[in-house]
Amino acid sequence: MQAVVSIRDRVPDLSPSGKRGLKSKACHLSFYKTPPDQEIELDDLEEYAIARLQVLRRIDVLRAQGITGEKFVSGIVKADTKYLFPTNSKTYIEDRKRDLISHYVLRMAYCKTEELRRWLLSNESQLFAIRLANTKASEVDQFLVQHGIKYPPISKAEKLKLRSNLMASDGNMSTNQYESMEFYKVPFTEVSNLVAKRKVFLQGGFAYVSRDKVSSIVLERFRASLSKSLTVACQK
Repeated sequence: MQAVVSIRDRVPDLSPSGKRGLKSKACHLSFYKTPPDQEIELDDLEEYAIARLQVLRRIDVLRAQGITGEKFVSGIVKADTKYLFPTNSKTYIEDRKRDLISHYVLRMAYCKTEELRRWLLSNESQLFAIRLANTKASEVDQFLVQHGIKYPPISKAEKLKLRSNLMASDGNMSTNQYESMEFYKVPFTEVSNLVAKRKVFLQGGFAYVSRDKVSSIVLERFRASLSKSLTVACQK
Protein backbone atom coordinates (compact mmCIF):
# COMPACT_ATOMS: atom_id res chain seq x y z
CA MET A 1 0.00 0.00 0.00
CA GLN A 2 1.47 3.33 -1.09
CA ALA A 3 1.92 6.20 1.36
CA VAL A 4 -0.42 9.11 0.80
CA VAL A 5 -0.12 12.72 1.95
CA SER A 6 -2.74 15.45 1.96
CA ILE A 7 -1.91 18.81 0.46
CA ARG A 8 -4.16 21.67 -0.48
CA ASP A 9 -5.17 21.54 -4.13
CA ARG A 10 -8.14 23.12 -5.82
CA VAL A 11 -7.39 22.67 -9.49
CA PRO A 12 -9.70 24.90 -11.51
CA ASP A 13 -11.24 23.48 -14.66
CA LEU A 14 -10.36 26.14 -17.21
CA SER A 15 -10.62 23.92 -20.24
CA PRO A 16 -13.09 24.63 -23.07
CA SER A 17 -16.78 24.19 -22.14
CA GLY A 18 -15.75 23.35 -18.56
CA LYS A 19 -14.75 19.85 -19.65
CA ARG A 20 -11.47 18.04 -19.28
CA GLY A 21 -10.12 19.48 -22.49
CA LEU A 22 -6.92 18.61 -24.28
CA LYS A 23 -3.89 20.55 -23.13
CA SER A 24 -3.28 21.87 -26.63
CA LYS A 25 -6.29 24.14 -26.08
CA ALA A 26 -5.30 25.28 -22.59
CA CYS A 27 -3.29 28.20 -21.25
CA HIS A 28 -0.26 27.22 -19.16
CA LEU A 29 -0.10 30.50 -17.24
CA SER A 30 -0.73 30.57 -13.49
CA PHE A 31 -0.07 32.90 -10.56
CA TYR A 32 -0.35 29.85 -8.25
CA LYS A 33 -2.65 31.75 -5.90
CA THR A 34 -4.60 28.73 -4.68
CA PRO A 35 -2.49 26.13 -2.84
CA PRO A 36 -3.15 22.37 -3.22
CA ASP A 37 -5.81 20.59 -1.19
CA GLN A 38 -6.06 16.91 -2.02
CA GLU A 39 -4.47 13.58 -1.22
CA ILE A 40 -1.58 12.48 -3.39
CA GLU A 41 0.73 9.49 -3.25
CA LEU A 42 4.27 10.24 -2.07
CA ASP A 43 5.71 8.68 -5.23
CA ASP A 44 3.71 11.13 -7.36
CA LEU A 45 4.73 14.02 -5.14
CA GLU A 46 8.38 13.18 -5.62
CA GLU A 47 7.89 12.64 -9.36
CA TYR A 48 6.26 16.06 -9.79
CA ALA A 49 8.99 17.83 -7.81
CA ILE A 50 11.78 16.17 -9.78
CA ALA A 51 10.04 17.01 -13.04
CA ARG A 52 9.90 20.72 -12.19
CA LEU A 53 13.49 20.74 -10.98
CA GLN A 54 14.52 19.30 -14.35
CA VAL A 55 12.96 22.33 -16.06
CA LEU A 56 14.27 24.96 -13.64
CA ARG A 57 17.79 23.52 -13.59
CA ARG A 58 17.77 23.46 -17.38
CA ILE A 59 17.62 27.25 -17.16
CA ASP A 60 20.85 27.22 -15.12
CA VAL A 61 22.54 24.83 -17.55
CA LEU A 62 21.73 26.94 -20.62
CA ARG A 63 22.80 30.13 -18.86
CA ALA A 64 26.10 28.51 -17.84
CA GLN A 65 26.66 27.49 -21.46
CA GLY A 66 26.14 31.08 -22.57
CA ILE A 67 23.10 30.18 -24.66
CA THR A 68 20.71 33.09 -25.24
CA GLY A 69 17.93 34.24 -27.53
CA GLU A 70 15.75 31.83 -29.45
CA LYS A 71 17.99 28.87 -28.72
CA PHE A 72 17.64 29.50 -24.98
CA VAL A 73 13.86 29.84 -25.20
CA SER A 74 13.61 26.73 -27.36
CA GLY A 75 15.61 24.73 -24.83
CA ILE A 76 13.34 25.73 -21.97
CA VAL A 77 10.15 25.12 -23.95
CA LYS A 78 11.44 21.67 -24.87
CA ALA A 79 12.16 20.84 -21.20
CA ASP A 80 8.83 22.28 -20.07
CA THR A 81 6.97 20.14 -22.59
CA LYS A 82 8.95 17.03 -21.76
CA TYR A 83 8.66 17.14 -17.97
CA LEU A 84 5.59 19.21 -17.01
CA PHE A 85 3.34 19.00 -20.06
CA PRO A 86 4.29 15.64 -21.64
CA THR A 87 2.59 14.56 -24.84
CA ASN A 88 1.51 11.25 -23.33
CA SER A 89 -0.72 12.86 -20.68
CA LYS A 90 -4.36 12.82 -21.74
CA THR A 91 -5.95 15.94 -20.26
CA TYR A 92 -5.29 19.52 -19.29
CA ILE A 93 -6.43 18.74 -15.75
CA GLU A 94 -3.66 16.16 -15.42
CA ASP A 95 -1.08 18.65 -16.67
CA ARG A 96 -2.46 21.45 -14.51
CA LYS A 97 -2.30 19.25 -11.43
CA ARG A 98 1.34 18.33 -12.11
CA ASP A 99 2.28 21.96 -12.69
CA LEU A 100 0.45 23.29 -9.62
CA ILE A 101 1.60 20.67 -7.13
CA SER A 102 5.21 20.67 -8.33
CA HIS A 103 5.34 24.45 -7.92
CA TYR A 104 4.06 24.31 -4.34
CA VAL A 105 6.35 21.44 -3.38
CA LEU A 106 9.39 23.42 -4.52
CA ARG A 107 8.03 26.58 -2.92
CA MET A 108 7.97 24.80 0.44
CA ALA A 109 11.40 23.24 -0.09
CA TYR A 110 13.12 26.39 -1.35
CA CYS A 111 11.79 28.98 1.11
CA LYS A 112 14.29 28.09 3.86
CA THR A 113 17.12 30.46 3.00
CA GLU A 114 17.56 33.73 1.12
CA GLU A 115 19.78 32.05 -1.46
CA LEU A 116 17.22 29.33 -2.18
CA ARG A 117 14.36 31.83 -2.36
CA ARG A 118 16.33 34.01 -4.74
CA TRP A 119 17.12 31.02 -7.01
CA LEU A 120 13.52 29.84 -7.13
CA LEU A 121 12.17 33.34 -7.74
CA SER A 122 14.63 33.93 -10.58
CA ASN A 123 14.06 30.63 -12.36
CA GLU A 124 10.30 30.45 -11.84
CA SER A 125 10.03 34.00 -13.20
CA GLN A 126 12.11 33.02 -16.22
CA LEU A 127 9.89 30.00 -16.85
CA PHE A 128 6.75 32.13 -16.49
CA ALA A 129 8.15 34.74 -18.89
CA ILE A 130 8.83 32.11 -21.55
CA ARG A 131 5.38 30.57 -21.15
CA LEU A 132 3.89 34.06 -21.35
CA ALA A 133 5.77 34.86 -24.56
CA ASN A 134 4.43 31.64 -26.11
CA THR A 135 0.80 32.34 -25.14
CA LYS A 136 -1.65 33.88 -27.61
CA ALA A 137 -2.58 37.51 -26.95
CA SER A 138 -6.26 36.57 -26.59
CA GLU A 139 -5.36 34.01 -23.90
CA VAL A 140 -3.22 36.57 -22.07
CA ASP A 141 -6.17 38.98 -22.12
CA GLN A 142 -8.41 36.28 -20.66
CA PHE A 143 -5.81 35.50 -18.00
CA LEU A 144 -5.67 39.18 -17.01
CA VAL A 145 -9.45 39.37 -16.68
CA GLN A 146 -9.54 36.20 -14.58
CA HIS A 147 -7.07 37.77 -12.14
CA GLY A 148 -8.71 41.18 -12.01
CA ILE A 149 -5.92 42.99 -13.84
CA LYS A 150 -7.71 45.70 -15.78
CA TYR A 151 -6.25 48.90 -17.16
CA PRO A 152 -8.57 50.92 -19.40
CA PRO A 153 -6.90 52.37 -22.50
CA ILE A 154 -6.25 56.12 -22.52
CA SER A 155 -8.65 58.34 -24.43
CA LYS A 156 -8.07 59.38 -28.03
CA ALA A 157 -7.65 62.98 -26.84
CA GLU A 158 -4.92 62.05 -24.35
CA LYS A 159 -3.23 59.85 -26.93
CA LEU A 160 -3.18 62.74 -29.40
CA LYS A 161 -1.86 65.13 -26.76
CA LEU A 162 0.99 62.79 -25.76
CA ARG A 163 1.76 61.57 -29.27
CA SER A 164 5.38 62.78 -29.43
CA ASN A 165 6.19 61.48 -25.93
CA LEU A 166 4.62 58.08 -26.50
CA MET A 167 6.30 57.54 -29.85
CA ALA A 168 9.64 58.64 -28.39
CA SER A 169 9.34 55.99 -25.67
CA ASP A 170 9.52 53.36 -28.41
CA GLY A 171 11.93 54.42 -31.12
CA ASN A 172 10.96 51.48 -33.34
CA MET A 173 7.25 52.33 -33.57
CA SER A 174 6.06 53.56 -36.95
CA THR A 175 3.28 56.11 -37.40
CA ASN A 176 0.87 53.42 -38.59
CA GLN A 177 1.71 51.21 -35.61
CA TYR A 178 1.13 54.14 -33.26
CA GLU A 179 -2.25 54.95 -34.74
CA SER A 180 -3.51 51.39 -34.24
CA MET A 181 -1.82 50.82 -30.86
CA GLU A 182 -3.65 51.13 -27.56
CA PHE A 183 -1.90 52.60 -24.52
CA TYR A 184 -2.64 51.97 -20.87
CA LYS A 185 -2.06 54.20 -17.85
CA VAL A 186 -0.39 52.03 -15.20
CA PRO A 187 1.17 52.89 -11.80
CA PHE A 188 4.89 53.04 -12.57
CA THR A 189 5.73 50.70 -9.67
CA GLU A 190 3.98 47.87 -11.53
CA VAL A 191 6.30 48.08 -14.54
CA SER A 192 9.64 48.81 -12.91
CA ASN A 193 11.50 46.75 -15.51
CA LEU A 194 10.16 48.92 -18.34
CA VAL A 195 10.90 52.08 -16.35
CA ALA A 196 14.48 50.92 -15.75
CA LYS A 197 14.93 50.31 -19.49
CA ARG A 198 13.25 53.64 -20.34
CA LYS A 199 10.70 51.86 -22.50
CA VAL A 200 7.71 53.87 -21.27
CA PHE A 201 6.68 57.50 -20.91
CA LEU A 202 6.28 58.62 -17.28
CA GLN A 203 3.97 61.36 -16.03
CA GLY A 204 2.34 62.00 -12.67
CA GLY A 205 3.43 58.69 -11.17
CA PHE A 206 2.02 56.68 -14.07
CA ALA A 207 3.66 54.80 -16.92
CA TYR A 208 2.02 54.77 -20.34
CA VAL A 209 2.35 51.21 -21.55
CA SER A 210 1.68 50.15 -25.14
CA ARG A 211 -0.45 47.05 -25.79
CA ASP A 212 2.56 45.04 -26.98
CA LYS A 213 4.27 45.54 -23.61
CA VAL A 214 1.38 44.37 -21.44
CA SER A 215 3.28 41.13 -20.80
CA SER A 216 5.67 43.11 -18.61
CA ILE A 217 2.79 43.95 -16.28
CA VAL A 218 1.88 40.28 -15.96
CA LEU A 219 5.47 39.25 -15.29
CA GLU A 220 5.89 41.94 -12.62
CA ARG A 221 2.72 40.73 -10.91
CA PHE A 222 4.01 37.15 -10.96
CA ARG A 223 7.38 38.09 -9.46
CA ALA A 224 5.81 40.23 -6.75
CA SER A 225 3.29 37.54 -5.84
CA LEU A 226 5.85 34.74 -5.66
CA SER A 227 8.37 36.86 -3.75
CA LYS A 228 5.76 37.69 -1.12
CA SER A 229 4.62 34.05 -0.90
CA LEU A 230 8.18 32.82 -0.37
CA THR A 231 8.77 35.40 2.36
CA VAL A 232 5.57 34.39 4.15
CA ALA A 233 6.37 30.68 3.79
CA CYS A 234 9.83 31.03 5.37
CA GLN A 235 8.29 32.69 8.43
CA LYS A 236 5.97 29.76 9.21
